[in-house]
Amino acid sequence: MWRLAHAVKKAECVNPVLASMANSMTLGFLLENQHLFDYSGTQFNLADGAASYLDDFSQTGLTGRVAQGFALLQMENEGYAFVGRFDTFRKKCGVAVPTVPSRRRNRLGKLIPKRIRSPDFVVETKSGDRALVESKGSFLNGGKVADIKGSMSDALKQLAPWGSQFSPAITKKFAVGTYLREPESTDREPSLMAIVDPEGGQDEDAVPVPPDLVRRLNYAGWLSAMGYRAPSRNLVSPHSTDRVRETFQVAEFGGGRYAYVPIAWVPPQKPDDLLRVFHLPTGWPGEYSIANFHETDNQMIVVLALDIQVLERVARASRSRSWSSLEDASSDPGDAGAFTKRDDERGNRFSDGSFMGLVRLEQLFVSSYEAVTLDF
Repeated sequence: MWRLAHAVKKAECVNPVLASMANSMTLGFLLENQHLFDYSGTQFNLADGAASYLDDFSQTGLTGRVAQGFALLQMENEGYAFVGRFDTFRKKCGVAVPTVPSRRRNRLGKLIPKRIRSPDFVVETKSGDRALVESKGSFLNGGKVADIKGSMSDALKQLAPWGSQFSPAITKKFAVGTYLREPESTDREPSLMAIVDPEGGQDEDAVPVPPDLVRRLNYAGWLSAMGYRAPSRNLVSPHSTDRVRETFQVAEFGGGRYAYVPIAWVPPQKPDDLLRVFHLPTGWPGEYSIANFHETDNQMIVVLALDIQVLERVARASRSRSWSSLEDASSDPGDAGAFTKRDDERGNRFSDGSFMGLVRLEQLFVSSYEAVTLDF
């Protein structure tokens, strides 16, 4: 569950939304939707009865979020550690959205140009190779056939016009479709993920891409999700003269040392094994301590976190006026590597050093806790 929740969170936080809104969305995903998926088997499926619930049009937004989450999980598996929203990346590079003729005409009879659609994400490996990603998906009720050909064709149409405008050209592209069914479905077609990987070229007037732009967008999104809006803005505006200083809570958990922010607390689990996730008191942790919680041995805190060594490199890059200062700032999880590569019942760490999951309450108050101040 945590691996998917983490991926959905990354997909959300690269959007220019308020951190508080993103946190609420994440809590909603954990609270309202964990029962809709079957994590028990070797293949990910919808839980029994979920397809009927999700057939409601009001739930279509969840389909897109899950599809984007699965797309980013696939990119993580392909070695793409860093992600940015493509439209933000495009704007930072100064590339306009191309237009194509449409059949619509204005009052003077002239054809109204139509803006082409953009892919969801731009992703990057630690060695600097980039790719574009467009995600599609659907939740399928019994007897319903997945429109794989149609949806993947739409994804390829969104990807086709892009990539050649940049230098170096982004020739690697992924159309990722996720189609989920219930585990006991009698349909011959199981839950599946479809991936298409077309190639591309480069225009003569391609725009140079700052070498660490995708990494800056990646960490700016995660810092924003953690509630650090000013450092997030400075990271993608290296020529800004408005420096900021922030203090981070740092503790050891999940096999490493992380700067973290608590976003919820989880009481002891009920026999149904579902998490009950509640918002933290507004004054936590300044006005609260471990004594404010009952049964501390079983209390867990949901945190968003970033490896402290990675964060220190990000802070140095933010202070630098060079767009290349994050080029070599890849995350080396070290001893946390085993934790990184698998979904743990308490949380997940991705290869960019970000973490989302549960931490025991007492771990956040023991001697390993410290406050670290960094300039951005």
